[in-house]
Amino acid sequence: MRKKFQILVAEDTDSKFILIEFDISKIFVSDANIARVKTLAELERVFSERSNDFSFIVLDANLADGATLRLLTLKIKPNFNGPIIANSSSAKNRATQMKFGCTHAGGNNFSKTLTGIKAMLVSNRQ
Repeated sequence: MRKKFQILVAEDTDSKFILIEFDISKIFVSDANIARVKTLAELERVFSERSNDFSFIVLDANLADGATLRLLTLKIKPNFNGPIIANSSSAKNRATQMKFGCTHAGGNNFSKTLTGIKAMLVSNRQ
């Protein structure tokens, strides 16, 4: 049995998370498990416990506790070599996230980005 892809989603807005979850389930079907965090404290805890487990990360620019995109990206990037999707609804924030180390831009291209990441992960699996 193949191991499922583990995906970390840092998103504090429920309605946005539902859309992200829908897109992930549409692209990855039943081949993924999603862990969600809403605050920087949760992100730090989950990431420190399971950073090696995650196939990729979906990262909002700002979380509920006021954590900013710079801080979020800088906390993750030094200890994670996988894809990090900048998924702010703001194009300006996504561009800034990319400058701070996110590897892919989400936004309007989120489904297309997921499809590309899945293809890369599947080929690396073999």
